[in-house]
Amino acid sequence: MSEDALNVPLLHAAVMDRLVEMIVRGELRPGQRLYEIELCERLGVSRSPLREAIRKLAADGLLHMEPRRGAVVAPPAKADAAALYACRELVQIECTRLAMPHLTEAETDRMAEVLKQMRAAADVADTYSYLQLVGEFRGVIDRACGNKVLIELVEGLWRRTLRFRYIAVQNAAHLTNSLSNHEQLLAAIRAGDTEHALELTRRMINASLDSILKGIDMLEETRAS
Repeated sequence: MSEDALNVPLLHAAVMDRLVEMIVRGELRPGQRLYEIELCERLGVSRSPLREAIRKLAADGLLHMEPRRGAVVAPPAKADAAALYACRELVQIECTRLAMPHLTEAETDRMAEVLKQMRAAADVADTYSYLQLVGEFRGVIDRACGNKVLIELVEGLWRRTLRFRYIAVQNAAHLTNSLSNHEQLLAAIRAGDTEHALELTRRMINASLDSILKGIDMLEETRAS
């Protein structure tokens, strides 16, 4: 979201998305206190949507509410990543299984177009844009599952895991493997190979978690030094 766009009133969801981006990109660092007046001015909103966004992000675990300090950015924790990814594996594999018989040629063509944009983002190491595009790619699959509850669960997990996935794609090897796995997933979907699509989905989730855990170890070592 551009700075110009932030000068107009935003809905609660848009404010929440912007705060998530600021946390993911490191504009708001672990342990940093959120000052409402400063953020309201920066985002161009009143306190009401900001406080609602803070409340939801605290419930998601991205923020901690501390006595006499208010909202503070929570540090990324390995236990949280492992728990979220266990849920993500269950939900996304089921979404993929349900979606496979229903994905249309138009939808796979859209996925192919997004994949081209993912390659372009990876080529210039624009990792945040890459993750947004991965969300578009996965979103085509998830919406095709036809289960509104599953879709809501996936969307919630997507927001809660974004900061962890951003840690993962800072590893150049993981970024390369992620792109390759998405290419293979699209090929499996077009071939109607459900079992391979499910295995690729599981592989991507597990590889992402491995990279996240290593990345958190490195961050903790850096903070300790």
